[in-house]
Amino acid sequence: MRILHTSDWHLGASLGSFSRIDEQREFLTELADICRREQVDLILLAGDVFDNSNPSAAAYGLYCAVLKELAGIPVIITAGNHDNPERLAALAPLAEEVGHVTVALPAAECIEITVSGEAAVIAALPFVSEKRLNELVFDNEDESGMAKNYSDKIAGLYVDMSAKFRKDAVSIVIGHFHLERGEASGSERDITLGGIYAVSRNSIPDADYVALGHLHRPQEVSANGGKAYYSGSPLYYSLSERAYQKSVVIVEAKAGEAAQVRRVPLKSPRPIELWEADTTAEMLVKCAENENSLAWVYILIKEEASLNHYDIKEMRRLVPFIIEIRTELDNQDHVGRDEFLEERSLNEEFIDFYTKRRGIAPDNAMREIFAEIMEMDDL
Repeated sequence: MRILHTSDWHLGASLGSFSRIDEQREFLTELADICRREQVDLILLAGDVFDNSNPSAAAYGLYCAVLKELAGIPVIITAGNHDNPERLAALAPLAEEVGHVTVALPAAECIEITVSGEAAVIAALPFVSEKRLNELVFDNEDESGMAKNYSDKIAGLYVDMSAKFRKDAVSIVIGHFHLERGEASGSERDITLGGIYAVSRNSIPDADYVALGHLHRPQEVSANGGKAYYSGSPLYYSLSERAYQKSVVIVEAKAGEAAQVRRVPLKSPRPIELWEADTTAEMLVKCAENENSLAWVYILIKEEASLNHYDIKEMRRLVPFIIEIRTELDNQDHVGRDEFLEERSLNEEFIDFYTKRRGIAPDNAMREIFAEIMEMDDL
């Protein structure tokens, strides 16, 4: 069985004021080409299909188009923390018409499928918040269940599903969460929030392949004696992601044999770059030398205290896809190079804001409240 693992499409996302729809369309065309070239039997889409809970019509249209384009190859689709599970579930009938399975609502689901003469048992779990775990998965009256932490509850769900694994079938785990020791890129919406939603490596059952979503950096993470894999996002969604190649994962899996895993680099993502210069004059020369560059560009000028409107306008005229222009010596309302590159998470911003206002860092209860706010549908 040949499997393709992808995640974190973030359909409808923007970068600065620029839409990514055209880029995402190019990626999905390349994805379909890879599936045909590699003769893929099964696709695992591990969450964050959309960028927010209220996707644009263009994002919906692109998703529906790719479902039809991939007809004939089963796709297992799980919701991520950016997705509205109810809205993704509403599209499930369309997906089912062309042979795809959607696991969107906060519940564990074990899927059995046979392709190319090989059976697979798939333990699929969409992103589910602590609140929804308690409300929809665990009995609120069960005090022992409520007392368990998030990671233990996730482990319990996977234990129940993995009980259906069998020796004559490929065993697969799909999840969307931040696995312990996984490396974030800075562009993800932080769902750990002080450790609340972090998942222990021991929570993942032993399986032939573990497909994860949420972290945009492609990587392998040790999990319960084996390896879990983040496919990473297919596009560059922040400056901090520019250092590594975007890809999808191809898995050769057969019951009773070790899975063979390799990455297929993507050609479609537009590069993202940081341009640095000591002075505005030097940066204007650089912009002129790279006129009409198609890269997404962040500009940092080191020795200027401020920029005038005419210089900014000229830079943007020369280079059409400038995301942001900053100076390192700007006033206190601006940040320097380290923070510019760091692209701090909302969780970190919240902790700093709270600490400055209250004189003390927020405790776990306050972080849980912030986590619940972050999960509201209108965010």
